[in-house]
Amino acid sequence: MSEPYYRQQYQGPRNDETIPTSAFGQIVKETFLRPFTWDARTTRRNFWIGLVITEIIIWLGGIITFCATIMPVAHYENNTEITGWAFSGVPTILIIGLLIWGIIYIYLKLCQLGLAVRRLHDVDYTGYWLWLLVIPFGWIFILYFVIQPSKQQPVQWGTYLYLDE
Repeated sequence: MSEPYYRQQYQGPRNDETIPTSAFGQIVKETFLRPFTWDARTTRRNFWIGLVITEIIIWLGGIITFCATIMPVAHYENNTEITGWAFSGVPTILIIGLLIWGIIYIYLKLCQLGLAVRRLHDVDYTGYWLWLLVIPFGWIFILYFVIQPSKQQPVQWGTYLYLDE
């Protein structure tokens, strides 16, 4: 295209078939490899699948980390078995594991943030609406925005990520 997507002349309403559908691999690629691409759109299907995938990873990682910190540990000192809990002696490997999980957790939350911003762009709202999440019950408004169908007209934030490939 010679003109940016948002400067094109409005062509009128389109059929639902024009909203692109993507494969699972494209959804994963959009979610994990482009979390900081803000000027794009994400369809409703891609948003919910990406959100569920990241939440499953977060929950599994949290459960594994929790189990690793409270699991009983036995070691030997002077030919005597000493049994205790992992957090009482705080071994170095546990600290390293927690730091690695913390970095992964922050990255997954940033992936979710990128998905949410692109989803708001798809329904023609700015990503600044996500600031409603810091007030009580603001999540209700965000939930309303993200369940809306995709706008079938040009928006100022560009096109869908996988159409450019």
